[in-house]
Amino acid sequence: MGLRRARRALRPGHGSRRVARPERRGPGAHRAAARRARSGAVGTRPLRTHRGKRPGALARRGQPASRAGLPRTRRARAVRGAGRLALAALLLACTEAPRTELPNLVVISLDTTRADHLGLYGYFRDTSPRLDAFAEQAIVFEQAFAPIATTLPAHASLFTGTHPLEHGVLANRGHGGSRFESRPELRSLANVAREAGYRTGAFVSAAPLKRGSGIETGFEAFGQPGAKEVLRRGDHTVDEALTWLAEEPQDEPFLLWVHLFDAHWPFAVPAPAEGPYRTDAALERWIAARHIAPASVREGVGEEVSRVTHNAYDAALRFQDTQLGRLLDALETRSDWDRTAVVIVGDHGEGLSQHGHAAHGRSWNEQLRVPLIVRLPGEAPRRVADLVSLVDLLPTLIPRLGASGLEPLLAQASGRDALAGGSRALVAQDTGRVRDRPGYRYALTTPRWKYFRIEDDGATTGEELYDRASDPFELEDVAARHPQLVAQLRELLTLRLDRQRERGAALRGGEPPPVRAGDPELREQLRALGYVDTKTPPTTRPNLLVVVWDTVRADRLSLYGHERETTPRLDDWAAGARVFDNVLASASSTVPTHASLFTGLLPSEHGSHAGHQWLDEGLDTLAELLRRAGYRTYLWSSNPHLSAAKNFTQGFDRVAHPWDAPNRESAERIVLGKLPAGTRGDALRTKLQRGDATWPLASAGALAREDLERFIAEGDPDQPWFAFVNYMEAHRPYLPPEKYRRLFMSEADAERSHSLPDTWPAVWGHVFGVQRQSDADLELAAATYDAALRELDDLFAELLEGLETRDALENTVVVLTADHGELLGEHGLLDHQYSLYQPLLNVPLVLWAPGRVAPGRSDAPVMALDIHATLLALAAIDTGTAPTLLAPPEARVRVAEYPAIFARPFRTMGSAADEATRRRLARRLRALVSEDHKFIEGEDGRDELYALSTDPGELRDLAATNPELRERLRRELYAAVRAFEPGAPRDTPGDGPSPEQAQLLAELGYADTPRDAALEPPTFEAPSSWKLRD
Repeated sequence: MGLRRARRALRPGHGSRRVARPERRGPGAHRAAARRARSGAVGTRPLRTHRGKRPGALARRGQPASRAGLPRTRRARAVRGAGRLALAALLLACTEAPRTELPNLVVISLDTTRADHLGLYGYFRDTSPRLDAFAEQAIVFEQAFAPIATTLPAHASLFTGTHPLEHGVLANRGHGGSRFESRPELRSLANVAREAGYRTGAFVSAAPLKRGSGIETGFEAFGQPGAKEVLRRGDHTVDEALTWLAEEPQDEPFLLWVHLFDAHWPFAVPAPAEGPYRTDAALERWIAARHIAPASVREGVGEEVSRVTHNAYDAALRFQDTQLGRLLDALETRSDWDRTAVVIVGDHGEGLSQHGHAAHGRSWNEQLRVPLIVRLPGEAPRRVADLVSLVDLLPTLIPRLGASGLEPLLAQASGRDALAGGSRALVAQDTGRVRDRPGYRYALTTPRWKYFRIEDDGATTGEELYDRASDPFELEDVAARHPQLVAQLRELLTLRLDRQRERGAALRGGEPPPVRAGDPELREQLRALGYVDTKTPPTTRPNLLVVVWDTVRADRLSLYGHERETTPRLDDWAAGARVFDNVLASASSTVPTHASLFTGLLPSEHGSHAGHQWLDEGLDTLAELLRRAGYRTYLWSSNPHLSAAKNFTQGFDRVAHPWDAPNRESAERIVLGKLPAGTRGDALRTKLQRGDATWPLASAGALAREDLERFIAEGDPDQPWFAFVNYMEAHRPYLPPEKYRRLFMSEADAERSHSLPDTWPAVWGHVFGVQRQSDADLELAAATYDAALRELDDLFAELLEGLETRDALENTVVVLTADHGELLGEHGLLDHQYSLYQPLLNVPLVLWAPGRVAPGRSDAPVMALDIHATLLALAAIDTGTAPTLLAPPEARVRVAEYPAIFARPFRTMGSAADEATRRRLARRLRALVSEDHKFIEGEDGRDELYALSTDPGELRDLAATNPELRERLRRELYAAVRAFEPGAPRDTPGDGPSPEQAQLLAELGYADTPRDAALEPPTFEAPSSWKLRD
């Protein structure tokens, strides 16, 4: 049956039934409840602003949605101040005009509406101009998914906060599904809202939701297509809704649900005013990218031509948008608009011949991903890129509505607060009408991966895995390449499905859902935030492994969206971990940042920096605290700063370096193997063999694996251990092996990369403007840096593989981070000194804790030094009020510091640098990072201010043009940090660095060589009067 014939047969919109209303014999129970709410007989709360995670940026109209799993660059965050002022005005208005405090709630469900066919989600056609405009004043969820791609089950999930296996509706009635049954422990939003004092009205457009489906329960007014009609057009549904709305008093709360079916086959709508959509080059590109077949079969209908169907579907979306606009316009003109919350949501998508499916009911992305736009009075508009399910809607709305009486829904809901930050894996399943057919699928979607379990008659017959970051259209099954990941996702999906069946049996039996014995209250709170996995946590204290990649910036890792595949093995492993996207280091160099990791303190608190390069022995370090608690402790450091000479080994039972006597021969062999063949490596090879060059030994991190395994094997297996491993492969001078260079550069460039101007005088000459390096050299140096990261990726994976083969990862928490980043030419700088720009401060942070922390991505504002309190908390050691990664603060002022000037380059450059450059570089700095902005204060009075949300590269200094914001952030900085005067120099513990360590430090650019020390000191002295101002 063709589209035209189907439309004629269905005659949509004709003979629509009049709305059924109950007889009004007085105020009724609902009005009595409303009066009790106003009088105080029923406890009420005013509508309030939610203090949630930092809001994401409101994207421009038509901006493409972020691909799930891809790390986001710093998303724009709306300032809460405006929302609070609006809320204050709303509350003031409420006190001036006596009316109910219960907010109105409008839910508009768009049947069969794919998110990726709408303008606000990046579609190339203008199918949704009115919705796009509305989204600019609302919260847009970029990655919202239905748990099932069928109308009645999806709506049951939406209105109960439960999954299909929990509420029991797996298909539409007439297609093997049952009606929704309301029970004492499983009730719909309308049931509860009506008892709380709401007027309730619903207006639906299609047979699956007509009376008898069970979804009508709780609605006192219910409009639907006529008795003999399968569907009706959206304009008729909206007409009915507007009539009901006009009759409702504007001083009484209401719940209104409007269901539009226009985007469902057979797309029985008039063509858009500007004419129907036609196949063009843009549509051809769209179809080609998704490998859509020219035609597919719609079950029960026949073959459909893909291009014709796409055009008809888009025309239906445009008509639907017009009807949606009529409803929104009417709502916005009401006097109660300022206390009306609006939810616009799709119930499921449509195949449109993608993956060979014309319709819906399967678990492919295009059938599950839906629009979700929420307008909450008092909430700032923003975009949220975390994974969200329809079951998350009620747990997100109810705490923010402040509507007394709706809380019982939270007890039954299995969803989570979608604005609390972070993603969790989402479960979906095929529609129940195909349950008895081969190839039935359950799906598990994570930020990076999509896993399918395929069944025939209940038995697993296959598994598939798709990399959503590189393959967003789910075209290439990569399960065979990632067997370990598949096993992890299989286990997680099984646990989730078992839990859903268990809760469903209890809910449908009228019993409260079971709570696992022994789960403490805190664990339940963390699970609600998405930070705790569904497994029962181990009862023993975990082993703790911290791996620090020295000098690694987050944005050069493919895990965080870098265009080069620098960390493929890390990317795979991180799918089972929590990845933090918004991490700030406390400083920009090794000594202060490692001291912060070891103590949990800022540099101005622990006093370690370039001018005081040792750790105060009076401080309690992480290793000491863990050792007192019964842990064995281990340090592998490829950085000479982390040595006994500088007291950074305080608290460690065993300390090892690649240049130690037992390791030196092996370290030299590793480094010699990295040098290029032929004469290119001869000079360095000779120096290394003569002992004239020590720095290459720092890049022998491969030795860490064997040494750590030996430490673990020698200990008591019942005693927990803590290991801290530092790798230096990404620190200048870069020395990645040839095989890694060839991944990111041509053979000729790989050859030339060995002769780059990478000596310290050349680096500092660029920084001081004495001799700038060419753009070509800078680009090649950046590629060499990326090659070093790829080497680190392999070293880390091999370290974990070695531990796994020894069963040493069981009950082990792994943290991967960096001490600071690196400048690769940004702001005219190289290395990691003289500034506090984001490439130096934004570092990677991944927390792997199976059974303790749920995998996913988090955009919470964290600091690398939070690792200190996190590990203590996992070891059951009191951390006081220090923030942890287990439950990061919702909002936070973060501070980074450049506490002392690195003097050696000034001496090396002598008077070659001009005075202005010397003055710009010779100043201490501190920075404050807020939700949207970054303020950098220099001790010489020169400040910088950047809007990171719109200027992540820190290219437009706003300090001069926005003095009010600058001074407000300065006050916040002063409130966060007391007087920034580094403590008086302390005596260096012990005898100081050995001659070999001193030489190594000098070769790595840290310390003065005898030749440097003989030079005259710089003529410019840094100002010393930087004190806290009131």
